[in-house]
Parts: sequence; structure tokens; C-alpha cells
Amino acid sequence: MLRLRHLALIAVGLVGSISAAACGGDSSGDESTGSTDPKKDGARPPPLGSGPAAAGSGDVVIAMNKLILGDVGFDGQENAQAWKKIGYNLDGLISTKNGSNHCAPQKGATKSSVQTDGDDGIDNSFGSNLIKVISTLAPNPSSEISGALEQGDFTIMLRMEKIEDKPELTGIKTSLYGGAKFDALVDCAANKTDPNCSAPKFDGTDQWPILPELLTDPKNVDSAKVVFPTSYVTGGKWVSGSEGDLDLSLSIQGYSLALKITKAVITADVSGIGSTPKATQGIIAGIIPTEQLIAELKKIAGSLSKEMCEGSTFETIAQSIRGASDIMADGTNGDSSKTCDGISIGLGFEGLAVKIGGIAPAASAPKDPCKEEPDAGKPDSGGSDSGGSDSGGSDSGGSDAGASDASSD
Repeated sequence: MLRLRHLALIAVGLVGSISAAACGGDSSGDESTGSTDPKKDGARPPPLGSGPAAAGSGDVVIAMNKLILGDVGFDGQENAQAWKKIGYNLDGLISTKNGSNHCAPQKGATKSSVQTDGDDGIDNSFGSNLIKVISTLAPNPSSEISGALEQGDFTIMLRMEKIEDKPELTGIKTSLYGGAKFDALVDCAANKTDPNCSAPKFDGTDQWPILPELLTDPKNVDSAKVVFPTSYVTGGKWVSGSEGDLDLSLSIQGYSLALKITKAVITADVSGIGSTPKATQGIIAGIIPTEQLIAELKKIAGSLSKEMCEGSTFETIAQSIRGASDIMADGTNGDSSKTCDGISIGLGFEGLAVKIGGIAPAASAPKDPCKEEPDAGKPDSGGSDSGGSDSGGSDSGGSDAGASDASSD
């Protein structure tokens, strides 16, 4: 679960400036389609090695304390090309703007903006195109988000069972948790000295409460919805294993923006297991189905004005977002007769040790401003109103502002 309460990133910018980034870029050579881009693995997670099964005496929980969107690199330095090193080659192509074997760009997009891969075939149109918009509206977005993590506004946790400080391991059961606000279970007005009323230390002693929305049983911390049963370590890098689907929810100005990241893979360099566990060079890579993103962004636009729920203004915004599509939503590519309908994404992260705390209260689901609500003063067609309940105001799946669902194949 990702919370961006400190970032007013998208709501205003989508209205006026996204098309320049999503459909921009160097257009030279866009009409040249005579070459075939090579099918190669390129930048992919290292394969499963032959290490022993994990047999450590305890679990390690690593919480993300930095999130890198592509406006900066892992060194923290601002770099417009940083996105090229964050992610993986998801479609098995080393794509260039002149390649003929690539899904067709959406209307208004240039081939150079969506076909040009990062290093070694890295697919990351989110970092290449959409972060340009976010950065113009909220300078240094990675720094802002990392600040929210460090202050305890939210986190993402990986619990690695029986992991050892060895460069090669197999069979590591890893569960993913969403961290609620660090003080979610404490009344800090009455308990100012409670450890959870200060920023987390990330030294292994923090008791971080978790979101019930990421549990199959909201009362059982051992019932994580996202489990990687066969993750492994090879060459010191932890790899989640098989690809999965992650439903992450960004809370923007109090409104929930659900991102379904499909074909997701997570990796990180892990070290210090035991005394000072940490993760560096972490990557979350996958694909956002374009129309799903547009549907969610419509809610943000609608929160500004109901008029943004329909009509030409939002359709202009939607078409601009479509212009960032660089891959098929199912992860395939290579057929120029098909129009790209997915947006690749690569996020970087770092993490340090914490402990899993209690389970935070579930938050109420936000209303969708673009859905009609029953008139509380009139009976519905099926009978009298039962008390003003919202017939369409909840997101499908019950996700709330600041909560998220996630699942793994």
C-alpha cells in the first residue's frame, strides 16, 4: 500500500499538462519502421540458483524507508535519465524508436516516447513519461515520498521466513504487508512518550502496525494475501520468484487511486541478516493496465469537479495518459497490429529492519464522486431507501483511501 498524503501530485496536473510528457519526446525517426528489434532477456532478475533451503532460526522483516520513482537514481541525485536503470525487461524485447515489431502507440503518442527502452531493455514508461508530469507539479517527488516513509506515514514490509545471511538460498517463504500509519494504534495525545508517537527508528525495534486490507483474515497477521512461497537469494540478491499481481492504493489529497500492477516482480540486494538486516537496490517492476489507471484517475478529477467525470475535457486527459502506453497489458509485445494498452512501471526502494506490530483498524471506503448516489429523499425503484446507503460509492474490492489489496499468482 502506498500513501502519498504529502503529495498533491496528479489531480491538478492531469487537467493541463500530462499530454506534453506522455506524448512528447524526440519524434525524429518515428516514421522509420524498417528494423526489427531483437528478442532478448536483457535486464531480468537473476535465475534460481542451487543454494540450500533457508533454515534460519527466525524471520526477518524489512520495511521500505525510501521509494524511488525515477526522478532520481539510487544515489539520490536528480537525474532525468534515472528511470533507465530502474525496472526490468518485461516484454523480452530490446525496443528502439525504429523497431517494427512493437505494439502500436496510442493515438497522439510518438514511437520514440513509448518504444525507446532503458538500459538493457528496461521497460519503464511510468518513469520515462508520467514522472515528468509529477515532477513539474511536485518537485522532488521521490524525496517527498521517502520523507513520508521515514516519518511513518506508511510503508511496505517484506517478511522473509528463515532467511540466513548467505549469498545463495532457496525456498524462502516471503509475505508482503502494508504498513499503516506508525501511530495508528496509539492515542498520542494521551501517550506522547509512546515509541510509536515518534518517527520510526528502522533499527529492528519498531513495532509497525499493519493494514487489515492486505490480510485474508483481518484478525490474523499470518494471513497475508501476497505470499511468495518460493522466493530465493542468488548472488546476494533476493528475488520474489514467480510473477504476481499487486493492487496498490495511492492516497492523493484524501482520495484513493488504485494501481493494479500486473506481472509484478520484486528484487533487492539483502545483507546483514540477523543483526542489521537491510535491503538496497530494490526494484518493483510490472505493468499497469492503461484503462484501469484512467478509471481511477477519473475519480481524482471528479473530486475537483463533477463536470470532469464526463465530456471532452476528461477524454483529452485520458487520451494523453493512453499516450504513455508502451506494452500490452498481458505483458506481451511484438505485434504491430495491436495497440499498446499497458504502461510499464519500475520503482526503486531501500528498506531496513522492523517488527510487525498489531493490526490497524480498517478504514472506511471512499466514495466515487463520478457515481450517482440515490436521492435520500426519494424511494429507490425497488422500494424505500433503507437509510441513505451508498449504492455505488465504494470502490470494487473494498479498497479504501490509504488501503490496498494485493495478490500474487
